[in-house]
Amino acid sequence: MVTVAMQSPRCMQCLAPASRRLSLCRSRLAVHHGSPKLPCPAAYSGEAEQPQQVTLTDSDAMSAETPATSLNDVTTQPTTPEVSSHPLPDLFGAQELFSELQDKNQFGKRGEVWLFAQIAVIVLVLLPPFQLTGLVDIAATLLITAGLVFICYALLSLGRYFSPLPAPRAKHELVISGMYSYVRHPMYGGLIMSAFGLAIITHNETRLAMAVLLWLVLEKKVSLEEQMLTERYGKAYTDYKAKVKQFFPFVY
Repeated sequence: MVTVAMQSPRCMQCLAPASRRLSLCRSRLAVHHGSPKLPCPAAYSGEAEQPQQVTLTDSDAMSAETPATSLNDVTTQPTTPEVSSHPLPDLFGAQELFSELQDKNQFGKRGEVWLFAQIAVIVLVLLPPFQLTGLVDIAATLLITAGLVFICYALLSLGRYFSPLPAPRAKHELVISGMYSYVRHPMYGGLIMSAFGLAIITHNETRLAMAVLLWLVLEKKVSLEEQMLTERYGKAYTDYKAKVKQFFPFVY
């Protein structure tokens, strides 16, 4: 046990380190060390206080002898951000999907064949095994040839009843034989096939667009022409229209 003399709380405040009142503390310390210049603040109040006897334990004495650590002696340790231990969210349910795909009891019942076909075609699109330029040119040549045949055969079938206008001629008969037994407007169908075949074989995108435009124009012309034919021939043309395709046999 260690017994020390301790000043009153008011005098102990003089010893407390405070940077903002450094000059006052120094003057007060001078009083305690015997300087006669400045009295202790307790003297101003006229209250002379006697030192108090305080009993300290050995541990308190050791802690009192330990020097205080200044702010400059404290080294700031760099703080590392905490890493979240949670995994990334499973946005697509990949684990659940993988477990479902491993179900052998359902294999072949969920359309796996079409999935494999889709993957195979995508691979062929990215990595084509061969060039189809020759086959496309052959198909284009056949289109042009078929279109010319349609036009020539239609002209022979119409004979003197041919007219470039949608309205039938004054002396006109309904022709449903020859090429007209296969399609109602074989000349228009022949023009469309020849236009597309020429655009394909020449590899001309502008010509292909014009072929599409030609098809649209002929659609409008056919609509007016069939309206006039229906007005002239009535049920006969309606029955013929219901049985025979418009441009291409068995297709359209």
